[in-house]
Amino acid sequence: MQNIKWQQIFCKKAMSYNKLTAGYRLTNNYLNDVFELGRIIYPDLNKKKILSLCNFMSNKAKLQKSYSVLNFGSSNGFFLLYLSKKHDIKKITSVELSEYLLKWQKRILPSAKLIKSHHLNTSFLNQIK
Repeated sequence: MQNIKWQQIFCKKAMSYNKLTAGYRLTNNYLNDVFELGRIIYPDLNKKKILSLCNFMSNKAKLQKSYSVLNFGSSNGFFLLYLSKKHDIKKITSVELSEYLLKWQKRILPSAKLIKSHHLNTSFLNQIK
């Protein structure tokens, strides 16, 4: 099996997730934003499937406003955006490889704790409480 260097793949500015997310302009409709951002990550899913996926995961977690959420591999934050708006979740921690996607998440989730991860160095785990 080939040794894949995820850090090198996901941290390039030209990588499709990074490039497409950076070019997206937010609307005043969070569900539309969740869909459009989700479609960048899952291009084969339609709006109904992306929103159903978000709804399914949030229902399984039985989230309440006072809960906190930790998301590893949070991509462009579309699921965290969904949770923050639908359930008014305020305590969000996002762990992501791509500094470009974390920069984007800072725009849509300004109060979230954003942590840059690394595929080999796990010292970032010390930032999670």
